Amino acid sequence: MLLIMSAVFYTDPGMAWNWNTFFYGLALTAIIMIVFFIYRYQRNLSVIRHMQEEEYENLSLEAAFYRQLLDEREKNQIRDLNRIKDKQKEYYDFIVSWFHEIKTPISVLRLMEQTEVDLKSFQEEVAKIEHYVDQALYYSKLDNFHQDYDIQNCELDQLIKKVIRAHSKSFISKKISLQLDAEPITVQSDGKWLQFIFNQLISNALKYTGENGKVTIKTHETSQEKQLTISDNGIGIEKMDLPRIFNRGFSGTNGRTQTKSTGMGLYLAQELSKKLGHYITCTSTAGEYTEFIIHFPKNYDPYLHIK
Repeated sequence: MLLIMSAVFYTDPGMAWNWNTFFYGLALTAIIMIVFFIYRYQRNLSVIRHMQEEEYENLSLEAAFYRQLLDEREKNQIRDLNRIKDKQKEYYDFIVSWFHEIKTPISVLRLMEQTEVDLKSFQEEVAKIEHYVDQALYYSKLDNFHQDYDIQNCELDQLIKKVIRAHSKSFISKKISLQLDAEPITVQSDGKWLQFIFNQLISNALKYTGENGKVTIKTHETSQEKQLTISDNGIGIEKMDLPRIFNRGFSGTNGRTQTKSTGMGLYLAQELSKKLGHYITCTSTAGEYTEFIIHFPKNYDPYLHIK
């Protein structure tokens, strides 16, 4: 402003230079500048304070976010603890039912000690004990399955024949006929775990099939998969029980009325099958038949060799 005023005075010859006017303008300009700087200072100070308040608010939001994370982690820990408790209860329930189950053949063996020993009956009771012990052993390994399996090429017909031989005395004592139609089919699985699955399904067929009944075992290959079928003409499964037969601890009407059951055999068979890449389905009509089918993938890896 002073420069403009000076330029006006010097360029306009009709205006006379007056120092008093100059200093008056200088003072007026200085006052305006001071007021302006004070205003700017106050405005900037307000902006800075507002920014600080926003920063504090952001910090509180971060704190709330961390709090939310901690709450979520605490909830996850509670859920993990509940799962562990459920697993412990599951183990406890299984062990209790297992003890009750295994006491029966042990009691029979003790009675045999006091009477004339029937060799066939003795062998049957020992086989039951072995089966229950195997069941408990495989159940204990279920959670650590990845540490104890060996996938290789397995011949279904050979494995199923081994399991049938182990149950031959039961077939004979109950006069149950066997129809075996097992064509040579190779699947990729763990032979040891697969035999346990076969053993469980054949045990069920023998348990719920009366004298002079029939068990049919066959292998089959479709365009989509390979199958092993185990069927019987026993007491069958009630329609209301059929959707739940693979549930953990479910014994169903047959398990409660016909014979004591832990309800863990089919659950273990299905869980092990899934871990091996297979699965089991079941169809049944009460009083007529029961059919279990183990479904195997069609794919075949030629680089795997039978050991």
